[in-house]
Amino acid sequence: MKHLNISFNPHIGGNQGARGWFVNATGQCLGGGDYFIENFKEALDFPNEFYFDADRKKLYVVANSTWDDNTAVVIPKLDILFTIGKKAEENNREKNQEFNDTTPPHPVPVKAVTIANLKLRDARPTFLDPHGVPSAGDWALQQSAAILLQNTERVTIQDNLFKRLDGNGILLLNSNVETLISRNEFAFIGDTAMAAWGETEYMNGIDKIDKKKPVPAKLHAKYKNQPRNTYILHNVVREVGYYEKQSSAWFQAKTSNSILFGNLFFNGPRAGVNFNDNFGGGNLMLNNIIFNQCRETADHGPVNAWDRMPFLYLSESGTWQLAPEQLPNTIAKNFILANGNAMVSIDNDDGSGFFEIHSNFFPSSGGLKNDFGGRAKVFDNNLIVSYPEVTQLFGWKSYPCVQMDIDGGFYTKPELKDIFRNNVCIRMEGKTNHSTPVIKVQDARACSHEKIKNQNSSSEILKIQVSLHGNIYGTLSGVGEVKCGSDKVDWQTNFVGKDAAKLNEKGSKIFKIDTEKLPIQVISYAEKLLMGGDHVSWAKSIFLRSDERLVSTTADDGAEVIVFA
Repeated sequence: MKHLNISFNPHIGGNQGARGWFVNATGQCLGGGDYFIENFKEALDFPNEFYFDADRKKLYVVANSTWDDNTAVVIPKLDILFTIGKKAEENNREKNQEFNDTTPPHPVPVKAVTIANLKLRDARPTFLDPHGVPSAGDWALQQSAAILLQNTERVTIQDNLFKRLDGNGILLLNSNVETLISRNEFAFIGDTAMAAWGETEYMNGIDKIDKKKPVPAKLHAKYKNQPRNTYILHNVVREVGYYEKQSSAWFQAKTSNSILFGNLFFNGPRAGVNFNDNFGGGNLMLNNIIFNQCRETADHGPVNAWDRMPFLYLSESGTWQLAPEQLPNTIAKNFILANGNAMVSIDNDDGSGFFEIHSNFFPSSGGLKNDFGGRAKVFDNNLIVSYPEVTQLFGWKSYPCVQMDIDGGFYTKPELKDIFRNNVCIRMEGKTNHSTPVIKVQDARACSHEKIKNQNSSSEILKIQVSLHGNIYGTLSGVGEVKCGSDKVDWQTNFVGKDAAKLNEKGSKIFKIDTEKLPIQVISYAEKLLMGGDHVSWAKSIFLRSDERLVSTTADDGAEVIVFA
């Protein structure tokens, strides 16, 4: 028997993660990523493993339970099945060159191409290919996919089946404008189903830019080298991340104005939707159903967002904007179940800001999350049902109704404060007083002890730096706890009181849960949130541009619905 001797440093290597470290299943933080050993015959001991003897031109495969005499073996060789367009020319500018110089123009974009009614499968695995870091989020990505778009306008990818693709499904690389990805099914995808990755200039010479001066039209293409105005509509994505665990149904970096509408995403190893940064903003998630995410990882949610670095970007009006002066992102009327190892349905992680999150149903989830300087989030009129007794991968439990994590709750301007209002938050734990935190602030510096006049006497209360009002909290005991660092106070006494205008929560209430009536109450209220209102008019009004591919029709029950021609 052959002997295999390996000498390596476990803290160096691996190219799937963008930050050069990785956390194993026990929560231990390691320096490097996974290592793989391939084509070692003596190690064949598990179904689907293989060994190729090049000298004898013989392939050995360990069969799984589905194999029979008629099973065919397919060896994929291509990582890209369709390429539309070509990558923009390199600028090759000197580091000290200013933004207002003239450079070679981008290639003429490929326009109005449609890929429809196809079955795409058997692209080769790419998880060990070189990866790049799209932006300051955790993820790394390879620049390949079964369908690769580069420098296109108004491409339509519709009514296709993407199955058994061992790399990415679709990648929008650099400038792609008004791409429509609609009514496709993705199943058993090795990495990410759909991704968008833009390119930006280095921020050299930023101090010399006149932000009020319009940029010449001939330079717009040069600086708008990102996917913008993308429709992701009515797609079904399941069983993604078969090989690469940093994968999603939809991933975007240096991308803006994406619309995710009416999609069904389930069965993924990490976030179903990942915003790697907040370049440009203007993203919309409406009427999506997402569940069974974070099945193989933790410290995440079904929807994840980071915002760790600023961007200088060219707005639609042709003027420079410095993020975070971007359009807000809207997440509305979605059903997002934070089961598996997820912490919260919307994980507004490190610095994440400028989100309007309203009218959603978040079962098995915490509520508003603020972390590492996050800001400007409005969490309004959502239904949150938390089951934190479920043990997760790291032993963590679901977050409370409001969670201010490390460096959370510090705002440079009053208008950047987070707002948590008009929500119903059910906390299914705690049977005694002060055992159910409805609000938790990890860093006590984000709290202040303020003296107020209450009932002819001076008293001191704990005040946190978040705008809270009009919420309804439910606990098994009818009592809530507020934690601020190591301080623990009673919600009723310290957060409402008779002088509520000076306290933390104006017009909020807490009640004792009736466990027998609760399921019917939750379902009834969730139906009202998700189905109430004129969705078509509301969706049309929030879309940032018109498109003749967007039309409305009448369903069998007489309701108006949005479809795409």
